[in-house]
Amino acid sequence: MDVIVCSNDQNPSNFIVKLEETLDFSKMYQVGIKSISIATPSNVGNGKQLGFIYSTMVPHTNVNLNQRRYMTLFPLDSNNGYNHHEFINPTYRTICKDTTIEMEFDILNLKNEHFQFSTNSIKNFPTVIALHFREI
Repeated sequence: MDVIVCSNDQNPSNFIVKLEETLDFSKMYQVGIKSISIATPSNVGNGKQLGFIYSTMVPHTNVNLNQRRYMTLFPLDSNNGYNHHEFINPTYRTICKDTTIEMEFDILNLKNEHFQFSTNSIKNFPTVIALHFREI
């Protein structure tokens, strides 16, 4: 099952979404990210950078000796406008048993900081993440 989640107009790199009553949480699921569209952050600089997606729906893993809810990483261009990345072979993570309908997403850079966006980017380019859920 595919689900599209979208940031609000406050911060495209940290947002909370509510899933509709589409998942039967008595069953076990895995989630993978099919694609992400995100505005070009103002602190990307020249060239490419990596973005890291974390979410409260997946269990903790060790990232740099810290417990984090890591989902995946993706490349970010420094071009103005939207950056879009499709995952040819998404990495699937098992959903936490304590997942609720409300899920938080954090998109961080290599320094473990949220990306900074211009006010114009926040209004015109929300972050859009296409998720794929599969039952296990």
